[in-house]
Amino acid sequence: MKVSNYIFVAFFIFLFIGVQAQDQDVFYFVTDRNTQNPEKPQVFKARVNQSGISSTLIKGTFKAENNPYLKKAQITVYNASTDKLVGIYNTNTQTGNYILLLVPNVKYEFNIQIPGYATFKKIVEIPNYASTKIGDEISAQQIILTEKNNVPDIIIENHFIEETEPVLFLLTIYNENNEHQPYARQLYDADEEEFKDLIEFERRELKETTVENVDELLEKEAKAQAQLPENAKKLMAKKNYPAAMKIYDQLLKLYPDNAEYNYNYALCLFNTGSPEKAIPYLKKVVKQPGKPKEAHYYLARALHLKGDFEQASEQYQIALKALPEEQAKKLQLNKLLTQSNNGKRLISNQLNIDVISKNQTTLNKLTKHYPEKLTKDVIIEKTEFFLSPVDKKKDEKMLMCRQGAVIVQPSYGVKDKKEKDLYYNTLIGNDKWSLTKALPKELQSQEDENYPYLTLDGLTLYFSSKGFNSMGGYDLFKCTRTSTQEPFGKPENLGYPVNSPFDDILFIPDSTGEIAYFSSNRRQANPDKFITYHIKLPQEVLPLAIIKGHFMTLDSIPNVSATITVTNTNTQEIAGIYNTNPYTGKYLMALIPGIKYELLIETDNYKAHTAFMTVPRI
Repeated sequence: MKVSNYIFVAFFIFLFIGVQAQDQDVFYFVTDRNTQNPEKPQVFKARVNQSGISSTLIKGTFKAENNPYLKKAQITVYNASTDKLVGIYNTNTQTGNYILLLVPNVKYEFNIQIPGYATFKKIVEIPNYASTKIGDEISAQQIILTEKNNVPDIIIENHFIEETEPVLFLLTIYNENNEHQPYARQLYDADEEEFKDLIEFERRELKETTVENVDELLEKEAKAQAQLPENAKKLMAKKNYPAAMKIYDQLLKLYPDNAEYNYNYALCLFNTGSPEKAIPYLKKVVKQPGKPKEAHYYLARALHLKGDFEQASEQYQIALKALPEEQAKKLQLNKLLTQSNNGKRLISNQLNIDVISKNQTTLNKLTKHYPEKLTKDVIIEKTEFFLSPVDKKKDEKMLMCRQGAVIVQPSYGVKDKKEKDLYYNTLIGNDKWSLTKALPKELQSQEDENYPYLTLDGLTLYFSSKGFNSMGGYDLFKCTRTSTQEPFGKPENLGYPVNSPFDDILFIPDSTGEIAYFSSNRRQANPDKFITYHIKLPQEVLPLAIIKGHFMTLDSIPNVSATITVTNTNTQEIAGIYNTNPYTGKYLMALIPGIKYELLIETDNYKAHTAFMTVPRI
């Protein structure tokens, strides 16, 4: 901790020693201003605000309930009291995001202009307790365009982060000779008349601690700092990952290269549903000596779930060599490596699909956003008659497909095994079903098969499987036949981006074969939460456009090494991750013509840069 002396001229302060904390905005001072005994000074923790009042940073998002693609809006902000223009803010047309910087305890008028609508006017008040400190937690706002009974309206939802520390409020005053004198006053302890327009009373209280001397203050601060790692470990042991993550976030600001803190912070991200955010922290860890043996495994999993199959496969191979055989088997490293390699092959032949709509759902309400004409009396929950003795033991909700005189269903079978396979029953007479029989071995893998759907003509069977050439989790497959009297052919993976490294289930096409529905829990913090996709299927396979490029920085000694992550703006799925040649800066990309892509370019010592590119049809 750094100690420095300050000269503080004020008639009521007899002792002032400034102690700068790790947080550069915070300092401590010791004073006997309020004590009768000068041997018992008080300690104040303060943050200087030279201007008296700071602004609150607000991260906002605009969305339209009935149009997920509408992200464009212009927000003109006026001070409601003075009618003065504060600023004009445009949302990001791809994400709907925007940033505001507004003063607390002020009412504002928002004039919101959206293409195709009249201007909406709303009043927004920034409360006086809104935090003015910029950290990991930032106040948030959401502007939602709704429409009820054909009448459009705007809803503004605000979530303000409250100030968590008392702040020293500095004023400029004058002495008898009209000379400037610094005067310190604790904002939240000011009396009502003096600051009635600036504060909310009974909200904050300045914490005071009586100490013998500054050495004691330093010792207490050092002990509190030293206790942070131990507290974080205890929280990790209790699996309280959100709380542990906050402490590791503090520690990483002080020790950004500490391998243990980076590793544990990454584990917290994994266990709170954000594995992709763990990648930069794990990349730091694997470069350091004495790293945890599992670090390469977690880095591989994060890269795998992101869709960076090339690097994921490399990390899985390193993990296989680093971990004991028994642990590698428990983590299913060989299986994961195979899935990652499958992903490399599938992403190289990706499909061009149009996403028409997306809707949130859960496993318990899986068919909610599928058309009733496709699912009613077709996708049904397994009843007692169709449950095998093993199914009853598992006590698991399973869906089966009835199409005419045939039912296709998942089951654990009559032997006590871990994986589900696909079985079928046929209607005998008018109201009796045959005994359950397994579908041919060619349709069964060593992993789970589930969520079958048989087309009305009985010639195509869609289902989900964790086996075959899955890229991770459940992948969607189909198998076909030319007649209902023939066996089904070999399962065919529906490809990327219909499939992902997550669970992709219940694929149902309409009768035309041009439109389809499926559900996926890709990039969901809770694996039980799914998104139902309504998509238009490609009618032809377009040849890929090969793009030859070159990357370099404009330094005197240019950097030519970069990673370019390409995202299809229609599907919001990664189209490819390309690394430039580290010696020449050259790269090749294979992309589908007619698609608008977002390029995220990352290189050392520079902020990530985003650009957009549309590959023309030739």
